[in-house]
Amino acid sequence: MESNDGFVTLTQAAQILGYKHYASILRLIDEGYLQTYKDQKGRKNKLKYKQVFELAVPEKESLVKQPSVNSGNQL
Repeated sequence: MESNDGFVTLTQAAQILGYKHYASILRLIDEGYLQTYKDQKGRKNKLKYKQVFELAVPEKESLVKQPSVNSGNQL
């Protein structure tokens, strides 16, 4: 999903990080986790792909253990 210039939109960043809407990206910008950059038209609406990807955290295995299936040796 990386763009040709190494930048992504707020919506693309939301998709990368698993958010439904870009409003969560705005919060990350406000909190200083991400920095915006001006595009070629002078608008501040791009994020560096690398910075966004560095915030991505892999999903962890479920903390709930599945019951093991006993192979017929029930007491």
